[in-house]
Amino acid sequence: MEPKKSKPQKPGKEEKDMPPPQTVPKPKKQEKVQEKTPEKKQKQERPVNETTPPKSKSAKDRADTPRPVKPSSDSLISRQLPNGLVIEDLTLGEGAQVKPGKKVGIRYVGKLTNGKVFDASKNRTFSFRAGVGSVIKGMDQGVKGMKVGGKRRLTIPSALGYGSQGAPPDIPPNATLIFEIELVDA
Repeated sequence: MEPKKSKPQKPGKEEKDMPPPQTVPKPKKQEKVQEKTPEKKQKQERPVNETTPPKSKSAKDRADTPRPVKPSSDSLISRQLPNGLVIEDLTLGEGAQVKPGKKVGIRYVGKLTNGKVFDASKNRTFSFRAGVGSVIKGMDQGVKGMKVGGKRRLTIPSALGYGSQGAPPDIPPNATLIFEIELVDA
């Protein structure tokens, strides 16, 4: 853009009386700077289902926060608790939510990591009180937060299952257990 031509000056008027020409910044440069700023913020944010755990400030925060794990192809949401329990939501329920101390009903299939089925509820409903220790710790913790109609896969480490003693003859010592459960009553 060229500056406008001014009228010729009268003789005798000095140039220093004239204000210096002002430059106007180009708006395109400002727009580019504004566009780059949001991109930097987006790069810093982490997606919900990322496989690395978010950074936390203290050891206590890390112990209480579930770590996301790489979901299997059929799970919607997958996370690993600090105690090693892996919870994979296969179907999100829309009914009543599990409440501690209340009776819940599930259908399940229990397998070892080699695929051998050691127990199944088949078409019957298995009932227990949630959060009071009437089932193995991994099952108690695994149903927490579920809603009726929901399905989960729980990978329960030995310490939250039957431990070093196992449950002979079907469950060997130090066995990791895999349960596929469906919440039918809460």
